Amino acid sequence: MLCKGARLLVRYGERTTAFEITEFHPPTTIGWVEEGARSGAKTFFHLGFAGATTSFRVKHVTPLSFVKWLKSKLSDRRDTHRVLNMTLQNIRKLTTA
Repeated sequence: MLCKGARLLVRYGERTTAFEITEFHPPTTIGWVEEGARSGAKTFFHLGFAGATTSFRVKHVTPLSFVKWLKSKLSDRRDTHRVLNMTLQNIRKLTTA
């Protein structure tokens, strides 16, 4: 069950990580902090309703260190559109289940 303080174990292909839900205000807001490989990374999702439209905001905050900065400069960039689309599909699955 999702609630503030809940812990989730999530698998991304070969990588498994843990999240702790830090913000939870159904049906509009959820946020978590990662406790795995990207320890301390925070992600927040917020749905805004205005008549017949819905806005969707995502905020991702990664703790900055020199090593992480260097890795980001040396590695390939993520396909942001693909990642956002997968995130939206997963949220749809969670909200219709």
